[in-house]
Amino acid sequence: MGEPGVGFACACDPASGSAEQVLRTGHQKEARIIMMHRPFSVVVLLVVPLLLLGLAGPGQTQTVLYDNFSQLIDPAKWSGTELSLGPGAPNTEVVRFTVFGELLIYLTTAGLTTSNSGIAGLANAGIGATNPTPITLWQADAMVTVATAVSCAANPAPTRSGAAVFGAFFNDGTSPNPGGGDRTGDVVGGIQKVLDSAGTKQFEAFYYRCSNAGCTTVDSIVTHVFSGVQWKPIVFDTLRVQWNQAQHEFVFALNPQGGARTGTTVLTYSFSDINPAVAPSRVLGVINSPANCMPPSARTQATGWVYFDNAMVNP
Repeated sequence: MGEPGVGFACACDPASGSAEQVLRTGHQKEARIIMMHRPFSVVVLLVVPLLLLGLAGPGQTQTVLYDNFSQLIDPAKWSGTELSLGPGAPNTEVVRFTVFGELLIYLTTAGLTTSNSGIAGLANAGIGATNPTPITLWQADAMVTVATAVSCAANPAPTRSGAAVFGAFFNDGTSPNPGGGDRTGDVVGGIQKVLDSAGTKQFEAFYYRCSNAGCTTVDSIVTHVFSGVQWKPIVFDTLRVQWNQAQHEFVFALNPQGGARTGTTVLTYSFSDINPAVAPSRVLGVINSPANCMPPSARTQATGWVYFDNAMVNP
């Protein structure tokens, strides 16, 4: 099945027929999850009407439906988004469309070949809400069907691919040319299901600050990994990020409606948040960060194939 000298390990989920594969060679390590899209159970049909009504139980945050992707991508609500790291670390394949009442986003990004240190940046592709500024709560169901993350033996930085619900919520006032579109100082917050090249499948909340005009490099990165839970292929999880400007914090929730994998966390920040983001956004998409890797090692690559459903916002 494999080449001589290539190790192969597989952890399988008999209930779903999933195969989570980690492939290692002497030069490269690749974490790969490949699944086929499977039908939903009738339980989902029972839950959907509650989501459509935007109902919330005691102690829960109320939300209203923004889009359930029952038709083609609605140009009144969405526009396509993409952030490429340039020709040195390009996005090579990008797909976005609706299918069977869900949104499909697919992104493949190649790694930079001029360094064996760090990553070139955070590439992404998806769709963004056309009027993001009033949206302080951003939520959607996300399901990963294909994810790959290829590492570089000479670079300890992992390659990562994430299914993310995220957005640029404000600017810290450091953009030298906000009117000209310089995104320096835009602060992005989000929550994602991440695969890294070690094979780890974790839920991660994060925020970071754009450190250049195009937001292809970032700093002030703060993350929180939801402990004790890992995501599963072909399973929807609800991801929520909420900006609480009055308390200078982001509030994150994993499956706030309950279930086997749940969690909440709050990440505070010290940035000034009185200025609007230069490029405000609320995005559903894939975030890729392939590790840099010089020849003769093979080029790194990150791929995410993700379905989204039930985009929800604050009333």
